[in-house]
Amino acid sequence: MTIEVVELYNTLSESTTVAFDKGPKEITESISRNSYIANLFMAGKGMRELVDQGPKIKDRILLNSRDVLQATRPGSERDFSNPQSGADIQTHWAYYVADLRWDEVEIAHNTNVQGLTKSAMKTYVKDVMYQKEQSLFINMMENFDDLFFRTPDVKLIEHLNQAAQNAKPVMIPINFFVNEETNGLYSGFGNTNGDNTTILGQSPATNANWNCERITYSAASANVGDMSNDNNVVQRLELMGRRLKFKPPSMWKQYYNKETPLAKHAIITGELGATQLRKAFRQNGELFTPDARNDGAFAAALSAGVPVIEYRELDEKNLYSDGASAPDLTTAANAGAAGARYYCLNLDHMWPKFYANKMFTKGKVKEIANTDGAYRQAVFLWCQLWTNSLRSHGILYPSGS
Repeated sequence: MTIEVVELYNTLSESTTVAFDKGPKEITESISRNSYIANLFMAGKGMRELVDQGPKIKDRILLNSRDVLQATRPGSERDFSNPQSGADIQTHWAYYVADLRWDEVEIAHNTNVQGLTKSAMKTYVKDVMYQKEQSLFINMMENFDDLFFRTPDVKLIEHLNQAAQNAKPVMIPINFFVNEETNGLYSGFGNTNGDNTTILGQSPATNANWNCERITYSAASANVGDMSNDNNVVQRLELMGRRLKFKPPSMWKQYYNKETPLAKHAIITGELGATQLRKAFRQNGELFTPDARNDGAFAAALSAGVPVIEYRELDEKNLYSDGASAPDLTTAANAGAAGARYYCLNLDHMWPKFYANKMFTKGKVKEIANTDGAYRQAVFLWCQLWTNSLRSHGILYPSGS
């Protein structure tokens, strides 16, 4: 009976999609429900934006703005020019895999129910299989969220063509697009595995329009919430919002819908940043206003109506220069300019992409070599983080004073 049940389990696992998967639409909805960071980017996005395929992700954008209007007079001679020229941006896919694993003993112990018909046993085995798949999916989602901020491995992001043939490309983190480094390029750090010169194939050093907005604030405890100091965190966040053209949502409830700017903009910070910002608001009595969304009892702080997302793990990431003569990247608390960072993102211009037929797709069931009665099944996730406008995002970081 045990062998029959294991064979049934193997057949079902190979012939069905994962428990949460009926197609790309259902998968993206599952990701939105089960992730913390990824779902911010996916709200309101259609399949055309989220799902792609082909050897690379490509787009053509207009980077250079030029004066095209000329004063003229009918019949007069004038010069002609062709200033309309596009720029190509592109990157590779990142390939990830996780494994479902089971053995005869596990299946036997979990399906040891006597007197079941074949049909009932099939249903019972499916339930066991779905529990294992759902557990794997939740773990994959936690790992997926962790990819959005991390020390960038430059060689595996921008230098893939120069890397060895067996190089394993990785997903581009948010901090590769939005950071406080000169021209937004990681250079000279010992723990980034090389220096990058381009972002999605275009150089921020030679094109100011292909660069994020950078603003500093005073992280000194005496100045953080001091409204008489123009460099306090509250006013500098407001300045960032104006430069990025963040629009506050309508105050009238009837205008709230999925198109509201609230769903299009977000400020991501760590526990350090969220605590600091709420303290600054309280210092100036700005949380306790007639607008209930800014009341101290509200779950999270807002800046001009834009939600401030607290991502606690951000404080543990090595993303910022330690200021040493031979620098490495370290945490915000240990950085040369120590203090919280605030990533101000326009979610219309940054989102994850998934490969059409590699969105949590299951492979063949295989018996594990040299292990009797044990099996594994790969679950594939091909994805990448994408942006088509760096100037739509910005970072607020400490000035060091």
